[in-house]
Amino acid sequence: MLYFTKISTVLSYFLPFVTKNKKDDSWVPSLVPTLTGRVTKVEEQWLLIDHTVYIDIKEAKMFDQEHVSLKLTDIEEGDVVHIWTIERNLIQTTPALGTASYVELQEKEM
Repeated sequence: MLYFTKISTVLSYFLPFVTKNKKDDSWVPSLVPTLTGRVTKVEEQWLLIDHTVYIDIKEAKMFDQEHVSLKLTDIEEGDVVHIWTIERNLIQTTPALGTASYVELQEKEM
């Protein structure tokens, strides 16, 4: 019993430091996206949505409606996307700024 107590004490001390910065891949976007709009510009790590919001997509997971993984090259100007951001509210600049955690392609440009 003493051995178990010592191990649990050591683990309880070190565990927060070991797991502190791990990325949580189990997170699933909520039913309501932060933003839905038409892509008006695609840049190296940014999407401009409806000429009003720049979204950083460098570390975002991108997928289609069937949850098939996408690359940035699969998203084109004119496509409609749902975006879930890390921030609760977009940064109110002109254009507004946000960081995407998930991007879902809804409709391809015709």
